[in-house]
Amino acid sequence: MASAASAVNPITLAINAGSQVLQIGMKLLAQHDERITIAKEENAAVKQAVATMDNDLQTIFKAANAGEITAIEAMALVRTFLLGTGNS
Repeated sequence: MASAASAVNPITLAINAGSQVLQIGMKLLAQHDERITIAKEENAAVKQAVATMDNDLQTIFKAANAGEITAIEAMALVRTFLLGTGNS
């Protein structure tokens, strides 16, 4: 039979297990917070890119609607714009 000194204390085991679970939870929470920060930065970059693209396309269509360029020229500009946007 094991002596009282060498017996495993269930309370100590529970505290150790709880501590390990808490450490894992804190690491997961830190990773989650980091991902939130990255996602916000990505969203801001996409918002800016969409605004820029929208402005550029509006410029082309305003010129076409004002008769400053032909429909063929507008289509060529949109095509060039879209191809160029995909490469950057």
